[in-house]
Amino acid sequence: MRFFAALFAGIWRALLGGMTALERLLSWPWRFLFGQREALPHYEPQVDPVKLVEEMRAAQKPEVSRIDRDGITTVMAYLKSLPPARMTADLTGLKAEVRDTLLCMNDNELKALRSGGIRAARLFVTGRDHGIDGVPIVRSTAQQKTEDEVMRWKVKSMMMKATHSVPFS
Repeated sequence: MRFFAALFAGIWRALLGGMTALERLLSWPWRFLFGQREALPHYEPQVDPVKLVEEMRAAQKPEVSRIDRDGITTVMAYLKSLPPARMTADLTGLKAEVRDTLLCMNDNELKALRSGGIRAARLFVTGRDHGIDGVPIVRSTAQQKTEDEVMRWKVKSMMMKATHSVPFS
């Protein structure tokens, strides 16, 4: 049995060696046309990764200001702050309606809005119904037009269309 195992192992090694020789024989046209690729040099880094990470953290600039386009971050910071700190909170980035509504709310309303999370704050800032009982919805302070004013505006715009419009060219 050992004899057959050794014979089989020898045949297998001969086949593998033959495949390597056959592979070299068949690949010579490619090497002739495209050249033989040189082996890459051995590389061991000389830098300690822990020191590198520390240097990168030290080189990072601290974030000076965050862009708060919607005002969600400002509202959440205002809701999470303590009552004495709320008086000094910067609400200039918010729309006037949102700012007025926040300043008119009592502690219980602020706590309820804070417990609603970011989704409720986003709905609050946009003036949509946030579904929290007792918390007011931000309303626009702009004057709403009556139906008569809207009708007069439509009639006036239709009358002026003939004299003030320019056809597309």
